[in-house]
Amino acid sequence: NPSLPLVLDSGCGTGRSTLEIGRRYPDLPVIGIDKSVVRLSRTRAFREQQADLLPPNVKLVRADLIDFWVLASDLVARGRWDVKHHFILYPTPYPKGKRVKQRWHGHPVFPFLLDLEADELTLRSSWETYLFEFAEAYLPVHLCT
Repeated sequence: NPSLPLVLDSGCGTGRSTLEIGRRYPDLPVIGIDKSVVRLSRTRAFREQQADLLPPNVKLVRADLIDFWVLASDLVARGRWDVKHHFILYPTPYPKGKRVKQRWHGHPVFPFLLDLEADELTLRSSWETYLFEFAEAYLPVHLCT
């Protein structure tokens, strides 16, 4: 089985970012993942998905990212998925120092995020400290391989 090249939009919220990413990558499947049924179901994108009106390469999924990344990393390891681009746009930064384990780079799921082996990762945040911390956790792993 050849691997499926795809794009992930983790924590997509309302799905608006997923639609834009889908337009940017029209030849690749784009999966937007968010755990909030409230954010997803109140959006035009979600309603369009229910009516089969979303672009054919875009799919919105309600799932917990922790579980999704664990399962997705297994699909990557077995050669079933090939993550071309992974977007993590404006995650909740949990700025207090005692909550570092709630940030993706401090969470036990972080190795699974790394196992997705995305060709390209885009992380955006309005909190500069979050970006620096993430880079410190992410870059050494990728610079040594």
